Amino acid sequence: MELQKDQNVVAMVGDGINDAVALASSHVGIAMGGGVGAASEVSSLVLLGNRLSQLLDALELSMLTMKTVKQNPDVRSSNLDAST
Repeated sequence: MELQKDQNVVAMVGDGINDAVALASSHVGIAMGGGVGAASEVSSLVLLGNRLSQLLDALELSMLTMKTVKQNPDVRSSNLDAST
């Protein structure tokens, strides 16, 4: 919460046991191991395995996706058309 007060973007990674509240209150909640109950419901991202390297894989995939979207005018314009 203190980091959020200072205008920082906060990501929380947890296994869902005793940390569902922290996952929900962060900007980006990431549940590991498939998430446990409420953790998977409140998380922005659920990683099915228990390897922290999966987080890096997901980050790399998201950056490549955004790069593709920014470079492809057809994707950008179709998103704009869908929002109107």
